[in-house]
Amino acid sequence: LGETDTHQRLHVDLQLPEMYTIETPPAAVVANFAISNVSCQDGPMRLVPRTQLIPLAVAEQASQGEHLAKSSSLEKEPFLRARLGLESVLACPMRPGDVLLRDMRLWHGGTPNLGTDTRFLPSAEFLAPWYASLT
Repeated sequence: LGETDTHQRLHVDLQLPEMYTIETPPAAVVANFAISNVSCQDGPMRLVPRTQLIPLAVAEQASQGEHLAKSSSLEKEPFLRARLGLESVLACPMRPGDVLLRDMRLWHGGTPNLGTDTRFLPSAEFLAPWYASLT
């Protein structure tokens, strides 16, 4: 990710609705690795705490509405957060060697990279055996 001026829409990486009825253990987790500094200007990931158990259908319904039809995904976010009772979105700056471990159901998105360097954030995904057999 390099020299971007827009936010990535908030999203989840696990799209199977049935995965949201299982609280723990999560079906899948991902580890994101910082290989260089990721400051607030370098496009850090945004995370929405405690969203891993919000059913996909509920979130999709909350993002619908006539007044939101022509809104960009970033313009929709305050409405979505209010409808779902979400209080905060956290930016996650990182230093080389830092690892961000998250449930793949957690709502997240990228931020603009205002720097000139490409921001690399490689990841490794870990799947529960029962989930891996479904994919």
